[in-house]
Amino acid sequence: MKAMALFQGTWLQRVGWIGLGVVFLFSAQVHAGMFGWLKRYDVHLCPEVRGVITHNGTPLAGVTVYRELDYDKSYTDSVVTDKEGRFFFTEKNIRSRLPGNMFDQSTVRQVLSLDYQQKNYVLWYSSTPSLKPHSTFQQALATLQCELADPEQRYVLNNEEYPQLPLGVVGICKLDAPLAEY
Repeated sequence: MKAMALFQGTWLQRVGWIGLGVVFLFSAQVHAGMFGWLKRYDVHLCPEVRGVITHNGTPLAGVTVYRELDYDKSYTDSVVTDKEGRFFFTEKNIRSRLPGNMFDQSTVRQVLSLDYQQKNYVLWYSSTPSLKPHSTFQQALATLQCELADPEQRYVLNNEEYPQLPLGVVGICKLDAPLAEY
């Protein structure tokens, strides 16, 4: 009888430890699912940007070009054109918890603009739900040619990653893409 009680105690202890392990395993999975919104995700806001600003064919030196990127908040920076009207922005990526929110419907918004002779010019405006780089945007933003005398245009760019979802861009920069029809 004494041996049976000892055996039962050991068996109960074993079952107790196994049960505790199972509870811990499931609680860890619930914890990860419950608090997945605390995880940070990579979000691509903008590829590298290279461009030239001209006015009636003459390069504009010393003009400030602004870049505003929006996703979970607004990110702004600026550069000044060199003597040949060239400007450059580095690629911009962030880490955000927002993609972990199943109700999030945010988009990435990209705006390049400048002020010249008391007038604001939109060089590039786009918005996309994609948090990954678009090769189409990478190609277009690598060689912007922006003439201030040109009118603002609306372009439809092919989306190489998702061909069924074309990309829209508005601005004065010339793009090798068809104009949007309205």
